[in-house]
Amino acid sequence: MGLVLARRKSQEKTPFSYRLLRLKAFDEDYIKDEFIDEFYATQSLENHYLVRENDIVIRLRLPLKAHVINQNEFLISSHMLKITLKDTKAFNSYFVAEIINHSRLENLAEGQALRLLNVKDIKSIKIPYIEIDRQNKFANIFKTINERKQTLNELITKEETIKTIILKEILNG
Repeated sequence: MGLVLARRKSQEKTPFSYRLLRLKAFDEDYIKDEFIDEFYATQSLENHYLVRENDIVIRLRLPLKAHVINQNEFLISSHMLKITLKDTKAFNSYFVAEIINHSRLENLAEGQALRLLNVKDIKSIKIPYIEIDRQNKFANIFKTINERKQTLNELITKEETIKTIILKEILNG
C-alpha cells in the first residue's frame, strides 16, 4: 500500500523530493503526465512507497484500474497498491495488468458511498500462466492499442479546444 501523504509531507521544499502519482493521473488506458506532482517529504521515504519501471499500480478507489509504470519512479498514496513481479521471466507486467483490469474489479470493490478494493480481493484474481513468448506478444498488442487510444484522446482534446476557441470568437463577435 502507498503512503498516507499527510504523515510525511513537508510544508516547504526539502532535499527529499519525489514525483507523486495522483489519483487523477489514472486514465482508462494510460497515466496522464499532467497529473503528476512534486512532493516534498520531511525525510527520506522507504522503497515500498515508490513504484519503478515494470511495477503495476492499482488504483483502489473507483474507477479501479491497474497500470504498468514505464518511466522513472513515482511515490504512491495510500489509495494505490503496488505489485512488483518477482519473476519477470515467467510473467509480463503488461499482460498481468490487463488480466487484472479485465477481472471485473468493480464487482470486487466493497462499500456503499465510497467503494474500495481490498488487497485480499486483488490476491483472489487468478492470473493464467501462458508461456512468456505469448504473453509478450499479447502485451505488445495491448500496449499498441492503449497508445493509439491515448493519441486519439489527445487529438480529441485538442480539437475540442479549437472548437471552443472558434465558438467564443463567433459568440463574442
